[in-house]
Amino acid sequence: MRPFKTLPGTLFRALGHYPTRLRGLRLRVDPNHWRFWRKAAGGQWEPETLALLEERLAPDMVACDIGAWIGPTTIVAARHCRHVYCFEPDSTAYAELLHNLGLNRVANVTPFNIALSATEGLRSLASFGGLPGDSRTSLLAAPDEASSVRALCLSWTHWLALARPPRVDFLKIDIEGGEFELVPSMASYLAAHRPLLLLSTHAPYLAPAARAAAMRALIAALACYRNCFDENRTRIPPEALLEPAATERFRTFLFTD
Repeated sequence: MRPFKTLPGTLFRALGHYPTRLRGLRLRVDPNHWRFWRKAAGGQWEPETLALLEERLAPDMVACDIGAWIGPTTIVAARHCRHVYCFEPDSTAYAELLHNLGLNRVANVTPFNIALSATEGLRSLASFGGLPGDSRTSLLAAPDEASSVRALCLSWTHWLALARPPRVDFLKIDIEGGEFELVPSMASYLAAHRPLLLLSTHAPYLAPAARAAAMRALIAALACYRNCFDENRTRIPPEALLEPAATERFRTFLFTD
């Protein structure tokens, strides 16, 4: 007989979905990640990010979720804005993302199985956690047989030319260190349009000697924004991104005009 602790997953897989609530939204989600979804429902996964999506998005807005993983932020965003374009290059996570969108009949999301970066073409992705689809897949991770995949990368400018979104009002970027390459390549666009930007930084994935320069490059690329807020919604100077609290930890910042 299998241990009882494996029984819930077996039941949810037989059911075909895991019923849950996320920020008051009644959802059906993939049973393979039922432990994650239970954690998220209990407010133990990025509650500040989910609350900010609710507060900052509006019915007429267009959002981009860059680093969608299996869809928690994409689904919440879709319930609060006009349209969401989402990006997930990890094919394992992307399959679950599509499953979750389908389970919840989300019609106002356009998903892309690509990575946005400054360098275009096929590139290797691997996970810092060691498993494909585990939310830690990154262009920075060293390739290995267990977690490596090849992913198509496009620049932001190239994607805009191909997809032609009517506009982008809100950007969420959470790409496990890829932000250090992507955001500077978007500097001209950000300066011209200044969409709301929710940016997660992953300096601990960089070599210690490279972190300060990488964070300075982010500061320079985001100099067009008037305001920067931390996870506690406290306004901070951009130079705070150079402090140990930012260079030695994973952080999330909101940039507004």
